[in-house]
Amino acid sequence: MAFIPTNTYPLLHTDDVFWNWEPLLQELLAQLDLKSIIFIGCYRRGTSTTVLDCPPTLLIIVNRKKDWTATCEKVISILKRRRLQMPAVEIVKIGFLEANDRTMAGDSIASSRNHYGSGTLGCFLKLRSPSSDDWRTFALTCWHVVVPPFVSLSNDDQKLIKNWNENGVSASIAKTDDVRRLLSLDHVTRLAYQEEVGEIEEAIQDIKDGRMFKIFKDLEVGDALELFTPQQRQRYDRHESELKKHEENLRILHERFQNDDQVLGTVFSGSGFKYKDLNLTKDGIKYFTSPDWALVHLSSCRQPSNDFD
Repeated sequence: MAFIPTNTYPLLHTDDVFWNWEPLLQELLAQLDLKSIIFIGCYRRGTSTTVLDCPPTLLIIVNRKKDWTATCEKVISILKRRRLQMPAVEIVKIGFLEANDRTMAGDSIASSRNHYGSGTLGCFLKLRSPSSDDWRTFALTCWHVVVPPFVSLSNDDQKLIKNWNENGVSASIAKTDDVRRLLSLDHVTRLAYQEEVGEIEEAIQDIKDGRMFKIFKDLEVGDALELFTPQQRQRYDRHESELKKHEENLRILHERFQNDDQVLGTVFSGSGFKYKDLNLTKDGIKYFTSPDWALVHLSSCRQPSNDFD
């Protein structure tokens, strides 16, 4: 069973969490330590091809390998307090450096002009061109994810964004320089990049500040390595290996952003901000929906996947 792929489906209207998701998400965002958490969502997950056989599951995707037991227990306690008894809380780890060009549904993405926030890549779609019959892969996300922060824009660019917010972006204008310039997206995001750089730099400094490492370095400068015991030499070599690995990872991260390797693609079409009445009611209350969406034309180097695992 361990090698059977996990399937992911949307929640059903009959699921209690469907109607309680927004307040639940707000509590999770307030109560959890969000460092290294790149995605929180709720789906039906399981190995069955039948959606009813896959239970509602709270899915958390993280980009750092550590013990997430305390986070899992806190989530379970929140669910119990809200009387949302889910069969599973699933935490999936994906490494920033290990991801390389692989781009997965559920990953964090952001406007290339947004250095301090991020949104979620929903999934990948293959659509056939009506003119050529060629199939092309697009990323699907929400419109609010692709809109750049207004504070970073000129007055003319703000007018463009306001127009697109009201009227959307059609495929006919997606190839314009304005769209390429203002509606490009990053994966990995600059926020994640900055956090990862900070963690690596901290790890490097911790090694260099170590008392024994400083002693080892002084002996090395004095050409006195023969004074090491075999155990000390082994310890020194381990520190040196860890230091070189961290420094190489730091170089790779900087290089990716210097070469714009983080660019996921540009918006191909999008809805803007629109609210619709989809006749969703519960207990006499009508729920309006904002089905805002954006299709992103992917950079050629990307390796898209709809798998969370």
